[in-house]
Amino acid sequence: MEARRVIVRASLPVAVVLIASVAVAEVRDQRPLREARSENGHYCLRIDAGRGEYRRCHATLFEHTSEQQRGRRVWREKLVNEVAPCHALIRNDGRFIVTLDEFRRGGAAHAVVIYGERGQLLREFDLRELLHGDDWKHVTVERRAIEWSADAGLAFVDAPPQFVIKLKWNREIRIDLEQAQIVGRVGRPAAEPGSDAASRPAANEPDDAIPPEILALLTEAASPPGGATGSAPESTEQGVKQAVLELYRLATLAGIEIEGLEGAATAIAATLPPDDANHSSVDVLVDGVVTAGNSATTGVPIPAPDPANPVDYVAWMREQTLTDGPSAVPYYQAAMDSVVKWEGDDDLFSAAMGGDPDALASPEIIEWLAANQDALNQFRAATDFEFRGMPMETADGTVIGFLLPHLSNVRLLAKAAVIEARQLEAAGDIDAAMDRYLDVAAAGAHAGQGPMLIENLVGISMQTLASDQALDSFARLDDDDVDYVGLAEAMIDSYRPTRPIEETFQFERVMILDVIQRSYEWNPESESYRVSEEGLKQFSNALAITGANGPGELGLGFVLGNIGFESMNEQLNTHYDALTDAARMPYQQGRQAFRDAEAPIRDPSFGLRNPLLSALLPSLSRATHLTTKSESNRRATLLVTHLKAYRQQYGTYPDSLNVFGDAEMVIDPFTDESFAYHRDGDDFMLYSLSGNGVDDGGVHDRRGDTNDLLYWPRPPKN
Repeated sequence: MEARRVIVRASLPVAVVLIASVAVAEVRDQRPLREARSENGHYCLRIDAGRGEYRRCHATLFEHTSEQQRGRRVWREKLVNEVAPCHALIRNDGRFIVTLDEFRRGGAAHAVVIYGERGQLLREFDLRELLHGDDWKHVTVERRAIEWSADAGLAFVDAPPQFVIKLKWNREIRIDLEQAQIVGRVGRPAAEPGSDAASRPAANEPDDAIPPEILALLTEAASPPGGATGSAPESTEQGVKQAVLELYRLATLAGIEIEGLEGAATAIAATLPPDDANHSSVDVLVDGVVTAGNSATTGVPIPAPDPANPVDYVAWMREQTLTDGPSAVPYYQAAMDSVVKWEGDDDLFSAAMGGDPDALASPEIIEWLAANQDALNQFRAATDFEFRGMPMETADGTVIGFLLPHLSNVRLLAKAAVIEARQLEAAGDIDAAMDRYLDVAAAGAHAGQGPMLIENLVGISMQTLASDQALDSFARLDDDDVDYVGLAEAMIDSYRPTRPIEETFQFERVMILDVIQRSYEWNPESESYRVSEEGLKQFSNALAITGANGPGELGLGFVLGNIGFESMNEQLNTHYDALTDAARMPYQQGRQAFRDAEAPIRDPSFGLRNPLLSALLPSLSRATHLTTKSESNRRATLLVTHLKAYRQQYGTYPDSLNVFGDAEMVIDPFTDESFAYHRDGDDFMLYSLSGNGVDDGGVHDRRGDTNDLLYWPRPPKN
């Protein structure tokens, strides 16, 4: 548990922190300090525990004000601690941080450490510099821990900038923060700032004045195995260990078995975390919760994973489907329960979708639509309510195991609505036909609000279907057959965008974070993360990582153990941060950013270095292209409808799109400039510059990769 602290008001113009008395036995069993906050709440220090001489403790300082929606990372640096400090205090302006003691060692190591505004080490004080004379009789020892700071009052003083320690036996230590020197010490009067005494470092207490058991612990801490504090050991033994690991890695990748090597490498890997140089936090603080990477910038702050205190990502994902108002879910569920599958001839179905009169009038199509009237009525009713996805069920308790059986039925009902619209259009009921197209567009927007990428893609597929059918109808019908003014108003309400793709990316991130969190577990004995045998077996089988061409389950466990939970988490978040940034860029700029972000995972060697992420990370640049194309279709459909409404009102098409001002429908999402629009006699041409961003004169490319996307006049069908 965290060390308990009580904040009290003192006569000083700052808050004083009183460290509650905690039995040494209780301190020995608590977890390392994870977080500390400034008294005004504007700063938070997130501490990542170290692992002794192999990897030092790191800390990240976040600035978090009431005006900010998320915490801004100020700095991330190593601390001098082997595992973690026992206490950390942050001055209200974030300029200075003071830590006390070492986890499970107390004052035996790193008794007081001062860090500056960039996280730089200013000064470390040994306990022998802080205490003297009679102080030692108040100090206790339990195993390897020296307890000296229990019930101490700790305070920052602003003028001059000082840190004050008032010990429980009413002695006081004052430290000048700017000079990083003791200016007033227990047993001696405080030196005046600027005096010779203030500029001289305090002398260490003579060894013969310190109780032997305390001196032994202080001496041990002053000469840690492997060299000076803060540096990893550079020993022959360590070099041999690294050589064994490298040999096993190469042998595993090459499929070569060396007797005894696997056991030796596995044993070593269990004790070695990844290199410090490859580890840095990319998590962000939001409303007091550490979130994964830059997810919070999209409005979808994801709780950061921690195998020691696992996040229930399944429950979190289900929360994302809840709505503030009445939900469309009951209506969609009723539609799913009553839908009747098409079991007839597929060619007949396709012909009906294309508007073939004979197919539309066939008994099979008529009977099938009649059997689905209840489902279609519920489908249409659902579009009047809020929707953020269907309640999600999981096959195996994981996010990756979520089942989405409703999607195929939603797509089937969208097609049924289109066939029904074609029948209504053939019968001359144009208004009802247009309503059906709007129903499909609205249901597509709903489907695209679901959390998962596949839901987003199904949603844009449905909206594309609605756009194509509506625009094709415009081309078939006389302008007087359609009330374009009324349709334009209705379309604004019904034809809404799907969830932004950068938000959808965050739910893909969650799926992989859930896998990573389950692939590791917290080892309370070593106070570190290790590979979870259960998680390893579950995901290696599910993802087919350990098949004929895979590294084998034990080999995969070795690789994951050598990477480590923190580094695995960082690799994932760094990748998704880059994808998120790319998705939020203007399309043409984002294309190159996507190539840069995805190039490392396309390298064949990536699969050898990190088989888990290699199996999980999808290529998302194409999804971004598809969602941009869908948004272009949506805006262009609105724009064509408004152009025709303009002609119905004023008798002619406008000379330019300026008549619509800065309306979103005018902007081509591929270029962030106006769609290409040209008057052509009594008609017009409207097109997007599409993926290449080049004006090719309206030459149509249905994929939107090269040439243009022509919306009007309607391009010929392939």
